[in-house]
Amino acid sequence: MPLSVREQDAAAVLAKHHAEKAQRVKDRIDRLERIAVAKLRGRLAIAGKKPPTRAEENAAAEAAVRQDEQDRAAARSREAHDHNDVPAHRRIR
Repeated sequence: MPLSVREQDAAAVLAKHHAEKAQRVKDRIDRLERIAVAKLRGRLAIAGKKPPTRAEENAAAEAAVRQDEQDRAAARSREAHDHNDVPAHRRIR
């Protein structure tokens, strides 16, 4: 059954929202990876050591992304509880 014009518009808005959110997540991950690699290079340069290999850069970037995901999950968990320790999904609204 074809969707009405209103439903098509709503679906288009929702698809655009999800695309923008996915792009923001991708941009955040790219930024975290660049920061992690720059920090690694800086630490090695300060210590007077050779530049990092591509594998070391990738490992540092992946660790930074994992840490960010854990931090965000912990923040969501903290936000899920109000002052009465009632999970957000059980609150009366």
